[in-house]
Amino acid sequence: MDLTFNTTLATQYRSASQKARVLTEDWVSRAIYCPNCGRPDVTRRANNSRIGDFFCSECHEEFEVKSLSRPFRDKVEDGEYRTMITRLNSSSNPNIFLLHYDPQAFAVLNCIVIPKHFLRPDCIEARAPLSSTARRAGWTGCRILLGTSKYSVFVGV
Repeated sequence: MDLTFNTTLATQYRSASQKARVLTEDWVSRAIYCPNCGRPDVTRRANNSRIGDFFCSECHEEFEVKSLSRPFRDKVEDGEYRTMITRLNSSSNPNIFLLHYDPQAFAVLNCIVIPKHFLRPDCIEARAPLSSTARRAGWTGCRILLGTSKYSVFVGV
């Protein structure tokens, strides 16, 4: 398996987070198979899709990618809190790929899959709403709890 990123894809971006998004999403589309049915690839969704980042055209599983240049700890930043809770209470909740990469080597160090059945509303933590002076005032994000309490995804971590 090729663990390196195609760095030519990120030359047009200045933002480190945009570069990371482009590079990691491309890597997933080239290297990851569906962990549910074994299909040799997953299909990328349009950017900013509320459904997820990828899906399997065979078994129709949904996937979100969370990537960091440092190892994942006990919490993972995610999107809007109410949207996440609504998705977890529906049949469209996603599986999660946690992708740890080396920003100097432009390569994947670790990729962990969290199956959707481990994601429950009680393992999601609301963040403080954005202040009234923020561009998106009142917006409330969330965090996925990986191992900090009895409500975590990985019990005993």
